[in-house]
Amino acid sequence: MKYYYAVFTIAYILSFLLFNFLIQVISIEISSAIVILIAGSFFTAWHFAEREQRCPLTPKKETINWNQLPAD
Repeated sequence: MKYYYAVFTIAYILSFLLFNFLIQVISIEISSAIVILIAGSFFTAWHFAEREQRCPLTPKKETINWNQLPAD
């Protein structure tokens, strides 16, 4: 599981930098925290499904969701 926390962290940081760059270029003021969390979560789920060749089990989903909450 620690591997997927690292994947989520990297995806979160890259999404954060990308969205902040786009906000500066477009000159709009919005809160992008939800968008960044969704992008990081989608990337992590895609990476898990590709690597493990299956969907995560319900207990693992709950563990991942609870551990990603402090990121916000």
